[in-house]
Amino acid sequence: MRMSGSGETEGLAAEPWALRWGSWIVAIGGALTVGIGLASVFWLPTVDALVGEFSDGDLQRARADIRSSGLKLATGVGAATAGLLAWGRLDLSRQQHRLDEQSKQDERFARSVELLGSENRSVRLGALYALEALAKDGYANQTIYDVITAFARSAAVDTFETTVGDSTLELHDGGDGNVLPELTNYLPTAEDLEAAITVCLRSPQRTRLDLRGVMISNRTFGDLSSTNLAASQLVDCRFEGSISDVSFVGATILRSRFKSMSMEDCKFEGAVLTECHVESVEISGTLLGSAEFEGCDVRSIEVDRTSTAPSGWGSQRSEGQESEEAKR
Repeated sequence: MRMSGSGETEGLAAEPWALRWGSWIVAIGGALTVGIGLASVFWLPTVDALVGEFSDGDLQRARADIRSSGLKLATGVGAATAGLLAWGRLDLSRQQHRLDEQSKQDERFARSVELLGSENRSVRLGALYALEALAKDGYANQTIYDVITAFARSAAVDTFETTVGDSTLELHDGGDGNVLPELTNYLPTAEDLEAAITVCLRSPQRTRLDLRGVMISNRTFGDLSSTNLAASQLVDCRFEGSISDVSFVGATILRSRFKSMSMEDCKFEGAVLTECHVESVEISGTLLGSAEFEGCDVRSIEVDRTSTAPSGWGSQRSEGQESEEAKR
């Protein structure tokens, strides 16, 4: 059962039609069955217009035929009523099963969120993967990843230092403190953060990820969309495929590669890219003007008119764009 919207939840909460109309079905179906049966036995055989002009043995046979046809009709109405009631019971059973499954998933979700606040690191890791499994089962996909990204942001604790390669980076909490209360009772570890990032990067397409202020190192990003990496620290990462609607505002990007990819509707205001490799990238609707590039290798870049690029990138525009600008 997937909690993907209020409409489905309201549909489950609404009274099933079998309960709402069951008594009416029994009353009307029973009345029709009994009425047609009695009329077929006592009244219809006496109606001359139905019996016809017969006498003696033919008259008795005609009346018997009317009784038989009427009783068959009454039996059919009774059978239809019973079938409708059976269908209603089946529908009730199916809805009850769905509610039971939803209840079990609700309990799994609540239990996993509770375990994320455990003091035992192994328990926290198990809870992360349990939430991922629950999302794969179709339960509240976006809500689950909101919880996981909140967990990841909580791992970016205030002002601690970490060494990556030859560089020492100072990490700051890029979030706004809006994390689950259960996640604030312990000091997250690097292993917690790595597991949370792994789960996030395996999320389905079009899942919104809020990874503000999170440090991510040595990761490959394929197609990426609707992701907030503002104030994050990206070290030795690789971006491939296409990225769209991704915020790198205020991010620190070190020794990362953007190669053979497209970039659309992204934001880089205040970002600092150091010793990055940028090659064969198509850029559209992206703000790069205020980003700082230090010691970067930039080549084969196509920047469209809807983007802003750093100074010195004019020669990196595509030939078609240069011709169009020359005509203007």
